[in-house]
Amino acid sequence: MIDTSRIAYEHYPLKKVLMHRPETELTMLNDATLGYFNFAAVPDIDGFLVEFDTLVAAFQQMGTEVVLVNDVLKDDPEALAYISRRANMTYTRDLAVMTPAGAVLLGMAIDGRRGDPAIIGRVCEKLGIPVLDRLEPDGLLEGGGVTYFRGDTVIVGRCDRTNQAGLEKMEACARAAGLKRMVTIPCYPGTVHIDGILVLIDQDLALAAPPLLDYAPATIKDLETGAIREQMVLDFLHDEDVDIIEIDDERDGWAAANFVMTAPRRIVGYEWAERVMNEVERRGGKAVGVPGNELRKGNGGPHCMTCPLER
Repeated sequence: MIDTSRIAYEHYPLKKVLMHRPETELTMLNDATLGYFNFAAVPDIDGFLVEFDTLVAAFQQMGTEVVLVNDVLKDDPEALAYISRRANMTYTRDLAVMTPAGAVLLGMAIDGRRGDPAIIGRVCEKLGIPVLDRLEPDGLLEGGGVTYFRGDTVIVGRCDRTNQAGLEKMEACARAAGLKRMVTIPCYPGTVHIDGILVLIDQDLALAAPPLLDYAPATIKDLETGAIREQMVLDFLHDEDVDIIEIDDERDGWAAANFVMTAPRRIVGYEWAERVMNEVERRGGKAVGVPGNELRKGNGGPHCMTCPLER
């Protein structure tokens, strides 16, 4: 049984995470289908799986239990047949977000992912996790655009893969789950998810790209009273005593913010972001880097491949 009651405490140790090790579905990728499945290039399948297994081992090394989609659904031939035709099921983060009261199955913006959240619904059924809502077909919001802050706040990005219906449904779910505040961050046009520009790795430390967070004021809504105020994101973080390790993809490498926090200041990400990892360790943390030359061809980092289940 999975207990999601502490999932909004983003800085608590990550006990269990949902991942998907691909099987035959990667053979669906070719030059004609790359755009449909949102891959940058056709990966070497053996290399992709070696890197994926290395990522799983890194989480296990950090004390996080990895729950695999195919293992949970091993007795569901219909689900397995569906997955075999969906080349990017590996990126589980976008498909669902767990709340203290259960799962929200999210809404995908690209055709090659629409319908995929229903598979996570089947996983939730097997694991005993209630489903609060399903955003598809009208709501658009992906999990890379959602994070939590200190147990009572949900932070959501208003980006290229989000619409008003998705934001409204997420707000209703957050309120139903007992959260107190929703911070909506407007993103630069072309921004896919906020986990490319802001990832919290402790209750008082974040990886962030300040120039990309300074686009326009965030909307901060009290979910109990309905009161709304606006504030620039960097000012909000400063007022909440959150220190920032500045990241820059040109300097630090692609997906430099796309780390997963397994416990406060203990992170897993791509190995080329050495400066970022050194900064975390300089602040008393621990960082594990993994290879990603093939994994990155799916346009995602370790954060994108993990759907937190339990803290």
